[in-house]
Amino acid sequence: MVENYHWIPSTNKYGVAICNYQGSGGHCLPLCVGETVHILEQYGVGRTAWFRGTTYRNKDKLGIFPACIIHIKPCKVENEGFYETVTSTEDQMVCEVADVLWEWSATWKHIVNSTRQSQLLRMKIFHNVEELTILRSELLNWRHTRADLADMKRDIVGIIDWGNGKLGMDLVPRINGEQVDVDRTSIVQLYRVHVNSAEIAQDDKPKSRARKSTKSSKGETIAELGNISHHLLVSFKNFGCNVGDPTETMLSLYQYKDNKLVCLTEQFMVKYTKLGMPEDADKVDNYFGLFTDLTSDELEKELYLVAHIYRIGKMLQENTRRGCKNCFKRPWGVGVVSFNISKLPSGFKEWEYQIKVQNFADTSSENHFINYHELLISKLQAGNANNSLPTSQAASSKLGLTLTVSVQVLHGDLASIKKENPLLFGRGVAHIQKIGFSDVISPGEIRNDFYVTLRKADLERGNKTSGKNVEVNVTVLSESGDLIENCIEYGCGEPMQSEYNSSVFYHSNHPEWTETIRLCIPIETFPRCHVCFTLYHCSVSHSKKEKREPYGFAFFRVTNSSQIVIKDGIHSLCVYPINEKQRSDMRSFDKTKYFKNPFLLDDLNDPKPINLIPRNIQFKANERESLTVETLLCSGKFTQNGHLPSILNWRGQEFRPRLSENLEVLCTIEGAEIVKFLHDILDALFDMMMDEDAKKDCSAQIFRALIYIFTLIHHERFKMFKPVLESYVTDTFSALLVHEPLCRCFKDLIEDACKLPSKQNLQLIQSFEVMDFIFHFIVRSRKLQEKNKFSSGSQDAKLFRDNLHDFFVAIGNLLALSHNSIQCYQLNILSHLHLMYDPLLEVLGDGELAGLINLALQHMPPVNALPDEITKVKLELLRRTVATRLFSCDESRNVLVGLCMVEVQSCLQVKHQTCLAIQLLSDVMDHIFSLHQSFHSNRLIDVGEVKIEEDIQSLVESMFDVIMNTILQLSTQPHAMGALIACLLELLRLMENEHYEALLHILHRGQDLRDFLMHILGVFRVLVNPDIFPKDWAVMRMVTNHVIFNSMAYFSNALTDKFLTEERFNTEVWNVYFNLAVSFITQPGLQLDQYSHAKAEKFRDRYQDMRVLMGIQVESQWNSLGIHRANFIPDLVGPFLRLTLVPEQEVRKVTLPIIVDMLEWDQRQHGNFEQVEGALIERLDELLTQQHSGDENYKNLFHQILLERVQSEPNLQENGPQFVLSVTHLLERLLDYRQVVDGDENKDKRMHCTFNILNFYRDEIKREEMYIRYVNKLHELHMVANNHAEAGLTLQLYAKVLHWSDNILPAEMNYREQREQDRKEMLYMQIINSFDRGKVWEYALPLCKDLAEYYERNFSYKKLGDILKQQACFYQKILEGSPSEDPDSTDTFYPRVDPAYYRVAYYGQSFPAFVRNKQFIYRGDECLKLDTIKNHLTAEFPQATIMSHNNPLSEAYKDGHQQYIQICSLKPVPGQRTEFLGKNVPQEIRNFYTSNEVDTFQFDRPYHRGEKDKINESKTLCIERTKMKTAYKFPGILRWYEVIEIEVEMLCPIRVAIETLKTYNSELSLLIDRCQGNPKLFFPQLEMRLKGMISANVMGGIAKYHQAFFTEEFERDHPDEAVYLDQLKQLLHEQVHVLAPGMQMHEKHVPPNLMPLHKNLETEFEEMKRTVAQHGSLYTSQTSLVEQDTNRGSGSSSGRSSLFSDDELSLTNSQDVPFNFAPSERCRRSYVPFPEECSLGMGPPPVPQRPLSMLLPHEVSLSQRSGLDKKMGSDPSFQGHKTESHMRGSISTGHMHSKVQRTSSAISTKTTPAVPERQRKFSDEPISAVPAIPTTFHGSLGRTEKIPEESYEDSGKPTLPPKKTKSSMSLKKDQTQAYPKISGTDLPTSPLADGPDIPPLPPRQGSISSDTIGLRSPDHATSMSRPPDLTISTGTRPTFDLTSPQQSPPAQAVTTRHRGPLAPQRPPSNHSPGAGKNRNFRENDDKLTSPSTAPPIPSRLGSNVPRIPSPRPRINQSLAVPKKSDDHSTNL
Repeated sequence: MVENYHWIPSTNKYGVAICNYQGSGGHCLPLCVGETVHILEQYGVGRTAWFRGTTYRNKDKLGIFPACIIHIKPCKVENEGFYETVTSTEDQMVCEVADVLWEWSATWKHIVNSTRQSQLLRMKIFHNVEELTILRSELLNWRHTRADLADMKRDIVGIIDWGNGKLGMDLVPRINGEQVDVDRTSIVQLYRVHVNSAEIAQDDKPKSRARKSTKSSKGETIAELGNISHHLLVSFKNFGCNVGDPTETMLSLYQYKDNKLVCLTEQFMVKYTKLGMPEDADKVDNYFGLFTDLTSDELEKELYLVAHIYRIGKMLQENTRRGCKNCFKRPWGVGVVSFNISKLPSGFKEWEYQIKVQNFADTSSENHFINYHELLISKLQAGNANNSLPTSQAASSKLGLTLTVSVQVLHGDLASIKKENPLLFGRGVAHIQKIGFSDVISPGEIRNDFYVTLRKADLERGNKTSGKNVEVNVTVLSESGDLIENCIEYGCGEPMQSEYNSSVFYHSNHPEWTETIRLCIPIETFPRCHVCFTLYHCSVSHSKKEKREPYGFAFFRVTNSSQIVIKDGIHSLCVYPINEKQRSDMRSFDKTKYFKNPFLLDDLNDPKPINLIPRNIQFKANERESLTVETLLCSGKFTQNGHLPSILNWRGQEFRPRLSENLEVLCTIEGAEIVKFLHDILDALFDMMMDEDAKKDCSAQIFRALIYIFTLIHHERFKMFKPVLESYVTDTFSALLVHEPLCRCFKDLIEDACKLPSKQNLQLIQSFEVMDFIFHFIVRSRKLQEKNKFSSGSQDAKLFRDNLHDFFVAIGNLLALSHNSIQCYQLNILSHLHLMYDPLLEVLGDGELAGLINLALQHMPPVNALPDEITKVKLELLRRTVATRLFSCDESRNVLVGLCMVEVQSCLQVKHQTCLAIQLLSDVMDHIFSLHQSFHSNRLIDVGEVKIEEDIQSLVESMFDVIMNTILQLSTQPHAMGALIACLLELLRLMENEHYEALLHILHRGQDLRDFLMHILGVFRVLVNPDIFPKDWAVMRMVTNHVIFNSMAYFSNALTDKFLTEERFNTEVWNVYFNLAVSFITQPGLQLDQYSHAKAEKFRDRYQDMRVLMGIQVESQWNSLGIHRANFIPDLVGPFLRLTLVPEQEVRKVTLPIIVDMLEWDQRQHGNFEQVEGALIERLDELLTQQHSGDENYKNLFHQILLERVQSEPNLQENGPQFVLSVTHLLERLLDYRQVVDGDENKDKRMHCTFNILNFYRDEIKREEMYIRYVNKLHELHMVANNHAEAGLTLQLYAKVLHWSDNILPAEMNYREQREQDRKEMLYMQIINSFDRGKVWEYALPLCKDLAEYYERNFSYKKLGDILKQQACFYQKILEGSPSEDPDSTDTFYPRVDPAYYRVAYYGQSFPAFVRNKQFIYRGDECLKLDTIKNHLTAEFPQATIMSHNNPLSEAYKDGHQQYIQICSLKPVPGQRTEFLGKNVPQEIRNFYTSNEVDTFQFDRPYHRGEKDKINESKTLCIERTKMKTAYKFPGILRWYEVIEIEVEMLCPIRVAIETLKTYNSELSLLIDRCQGNPKLFFPQLEMRLKGMISANVMGGIAKYHQAFFTEEFERDHPDEAVYLDQLKQLLHEQVHVLAPGMQMHEKHVPPNLMPLHKNLETEFEEMKRTVAQHGSLYTSQTSLVEQDTNRGSGSSSGRSSLFSDDELSLTNSQDVPFNFAPSERCRRSYVPFPEECSLGMGPPPVPQRPLSMLLPHEVSLSQRSGLDKKMGSDPSFQGHKTESHMRGSISTGHMHSKVQRTSSAISTKTTPAVPERQRKFSDEPISAVPAIPTTFHGSLGRTEKIPEESYEDSGKPTLPPKKTKSSMSLKKDQTQAYPKISGTDLPTSPLADGPDIPPLPPRQGSISSDTIGLRSPDHATSMSRPPDLTISTGTRPTFDLTSPQQSPPAQAVTTRHRGPLAPQRPPSNHSPGAGKNRNFRENDDKLTSPSTAPPIPSRLGSNVPRIPSPRPRINQSLAVPKKSDDHSTNL
């Protein structure tokens, strides 16, 4: 449509679809949202414009699409025009995320396993998809910084790698977030990237989630090194306690450390008024506290937020006196909440908690207040976690006193957090510090805090009757006694105070406070200040006002005279009491007079302090009273260690003599004290080392002190001071001569260890660990010396180098020792030797340092003499050395490469530390590749490149053979040699022509070259192994294959050059080459069809298709062999056949001619090609069935190419074409088998395909071994499916080919090696066991006889006796049945039940070829129900539609792609058993052959002749009987066989009656026989049968037959059928004779309580006999008694004749039968009336309003038709209602009717149009009675069932439409059943498209108009013949299959015959089906079939649209049908 318009080239080239576009037109391009398009042309502008282009996922498909759904994006266009290339200019990561989301969306939805693990994985991937979308949006925002973008890309990469791994997709190698360019990246590095990505994919979640903890609240990265600080923001939301006084709430964090509960932080004070409001009005909803500097370890553990609540008020709250001004701090309540930050839900930024508060208002419980939080925490630990639940979870609990807080975690440095959250911190957030220094001390952490904790007091009662109310007042005084103001902080968030008052405990002489205050004393007043504690007694008297009286005081000095701070810990202070007189002088009291007194309780007993106490002191301490406090110093300015001054002032006279002692003490000082004064201490130590006297006397101690300090800096706690030390080295250090003593001291330590190896020297080990610091100072000292103008220059330089040489010599001597005690030194020096490289390179050249390293390592023992640990650290040292700049310099690299290769070669050869050696080799290869790449990229010509080529040559010479041999030795451990393979690949890639020449022609010659080629080709064979790398390493595999392919060019040339001549030709090496080429081409990694289209194109662009290139090389090499090709036949047939099966057209075209060439050479040599043929067929079977190679295209190409070639070859023209045809047939069968080889739902298909293949091997190509193989496969399938009879018959095929010989058979399949006769015996026993379990004992008898003869012949009497016993047992089971498995009922036997048979037809081209448009008979066991086989077929063919009718289908169904299945039950028709003639054969024996050994089956389709007689339906009831014949008899080696012949027979009403009577008579005879043998089991069934046949109250009994046939009217109207009257009478008399012994049996076994029933039956039986006798004697019968006897047992599956097949008895919901048979209490057989039958005399009911799914085609608009087909497929009303069976063998129609009526009662019926095939008329009323139907019902499985009475309750009956005719019957509750309304089947409707242009449907050929079928006038009704294929519908609208006279019979090979007399004709009727109200409905049908109003179809469907099917003729067209003069009549 658009092609006629003008299109112009588009300026917009690249865009993305923003919504889905279906593209219904023929030229439209369907698009999905997010799909990118390449725009070529444009039509129009604006919103109505159109684009023409392609998608990037399928560039081959060109189409048009609306421009309004495309979002244009910027792009870069290269080579604009027809071959233009468009590249998006967006960030590559953005594009990659889009591609990844596209791929994931198509994959993650398939994770539908029901396991919880799969569901969790699916949800994880879904969340990561959402996060990728968010991150992609953030990437498109260009407002981010580079650091932010880098972080986001790292997160994206982590998520993508993780998701690809979880979804099984290929890993994408990346470096720093960017995809790797394999051409610029070494293969070693590429391998390592893959390993890292694989580790990410194994994680439970992407690593990016872990990185979230390293970001601040805004997402910025805080630090890449060191621990990250975390901060807890607590917001006080609500104070839910009614205290009545102002309160102070103290919040602090607690945590368990070392199993001890400790307080981590200071206290956050929250002050509220007595009204419950914050004291500061500005803090309403704004009360924040920030707990700072929490570590990650602390956050990962449980934290406890403890709240202590104090009230500020009266001593006793119940004291109501007014005028009391003193307020005391009293304990009130405690609360605790616990939380673990790492376990909190990640979807929230803030978590809210409620803290339960325990009230302590009762004074008796105050003593527990201070420690009560420990009890609460212990309860929380024990599992009472109610307090720890967030509000959302704890809201259900009933809370009392609570505090509400919220918690938020902030990460990073505090300054950055404040900057990021200005609004939050602008409102005043209290900062709560940790108590003491952090675990990691920062150099910038400047604090001078002194913590004092008021613990407890122990006081005397004195003359008081009760305890004191003690309050402690704390103040800080200077040395002069002045008060230091505003230096006390009790609660963070409040201003500093000058004094602090403690809480008061009521009447307690031993109060415990545990209240901590922080003293922030100025540095200048900190020395010699005092902390004073004044104790007050708070009086509470009713007679006096409350007041505070001083009781005593205590104090302690903060520092001593040397400014050393008091030790941290608990101190017991002396309490100096104050008496009454002293209280009055307290204002003038000068405390400085008493500061020299002892303040510690322990000092009172010390004689020295006591002597200093003045004798006239006014205050004296009471030894029985004390105040306990605890102190903690957190200061960077003051120390508690007294030895540091002796070091810092070492030159002082008092310290210099004790210098050595002081240095020893220095090494014991705590690290925190050292780092405070780091610069000063280092200056002092290096000053000592510069001093000659100190250096001479104490150099060893000075060096030891330096090692101690450097070791401290290496500690985790002080690692933040490393920058401080480095800054000191570069900026502060000035000792220019210390390098010599440092080297000497270090060397002396090493030499001492060599001299005394048994003595452990910890200092030497520590020296090695801090070697980097030591050499930093050595090098810095040397550089300072060089700058010194007084330096001697070269002499000093020589001395320095000599010292270094001596030092490395000492190291070498230490490494050369083999003493065990030396190993610890060797391990440490090798682990840390690399630390000196960087500092030494500042003063030495690269070559010099490499020489020193070689000097130290060359004296070490060989690898095999070193311990594992030493070898390991040595290799790690070499790896670190390679990573330095030493490897970039030619001079140093030359030394190091040789050193490294010697170590690697030794390790690989002796298998010692192989992994580390490979890693070292990988590092060398990686660096050499980088250098090589750098040279080529810069195009520099210098000596460096020459050196690199020399290094590559050196590696080839020294390592190639070693690597190759190691790979071959580790080939069984593919995952352990990945790195070594990467090294080999890198070496091959680096090699140039000259390297290959040297490798092939210099290093390896002659026999050595052959061995080398064998080895290298073997290595390549290992490298193409699919298990060598994980399956998702696609990039790594492609690089590997590319390197192998390039190398193969050199090695293949060597083959042709050296091993093609006659004298040097070697079959083995050529064989290895060809097998390698086959493995290379067929490896999974090169099958590009397994990748996505984009990825496959990417690989093709980079590498081409290496399969094709290698295939061309193989063909060339094969052709070059010449006459030597015969040496490889037939060995290479299998490998080359694998090549031909590669799913690539070009490879197949190249390699298939090789197969023909092999056939020709085999024909030349042997005169035939049997060798090639045998090998090809055997390998083809294995490759297709086990390896799933090949496809339909291969079969066609194989046939085409090979047929052309063999026809062109003279030697192959005779037998070649037949060979090609046979192999093609084999391919068809193998492909069918492969499609169904997996899955339980395909087990039937698998059996069928196996059957076809074994027949092919047996019949077509006579391959017995392959035939036997598939026989065993089929046997195994039957055993798994419990098909025991079929399994035995299948295994019998194998047993038949064996003989009773002594030949030894090899072990094959599942059989061990044994004699042929032993295997045959074993098979016989298995077969007999299968027959026994399958209850086909008749088949086991011949085998027992064969075994008995064999045993007797070989005198195996023991086995003979056993087999004869088993044979006798089988005879007994045949007659009596299977014994009961119940041990208490061993004498009970159960007769075997006959199998059920079903017809299944498959229609549609999408079915497999072996069932397509074919019909099959299925044999089921006794437990198989129709619903079961339906469910099985639905599972096997989920796309198929199970049709609810069995009408013949038109060719449109067969030619369409939709799948349709028809199914119905069948009745077997046994053949004539000549061996039974003239013999009295037991009925049990006869019964077996009625359902077994059969190949003919039948099913009946009842209808009525003419108008149905509503009073006596026997007058008009006819049957259409269809017989089918199968190719094989049942049972066989399959449970189903194909139908090969069909014939149809019509039975008139009298023949129907005859068939019915035969059935009843035979069934009754059988039941009598069974009851005689087992009355307990069969008597109830006999009683029901007798009652039904004699009483016949419901159906009228045999009287109906008398009324129908024994009349003159019948003989007059149907003279041709009168010949059957004699036979009918004979059967009636026979029924009387059969009933007589039945009554005798009933009388014999009837219980007494049922004797009246028996009497009643006898009376009715006598009446029945009189009725039969009234009709006189028999006429001369045209049917002999012999024929009657013969036909008597040919009815049902249980050996009796049956009027109706199992189809009608089981398919109650089937629509192929115009009525259903439902057994009632009286076993009345009736039918469901046709639509017009229910409306006779009253006209059709009004057409109800139908939903869209029920509308007729002409009622549906075009807009509605698009979804109609989909509705029909899903709506149950179009499929029929499925019902359950209450019987094992069939489905009760009574149940179905009661269920269906509720949905179908409103559906109207319509008159059925008739086709003039045969005159028939349908009656309008149900038949009132049929002759003697028993009250029991024999189902399709042969069981006798009693129908439950509850099936016929009125509640389940549908309401029939009212009838106005007098013949209408009122059905009683117990006498009849309800039936569903009837309608025909729906017309097949073509699937409609959504396109707008839909042309009308052309007229159908052979359509019948309304005039043709006689619907216009009532007069035309007489022209109607046999009704069309009508079906029962329980919920669908009535439609019809219209028979077309022009319709030819189907192509299926089915014979249609007519048997019996002339089919009954239907008399004319005055009733017109089209008259009355039904006329409107029929006019609708006229419209439906009219060509002018045919339903439209979409134009895009073309010829593929299925046509309205026309049914095939049901009978032979040669039948005589009377012609009418009416022009509207038609003839068949």
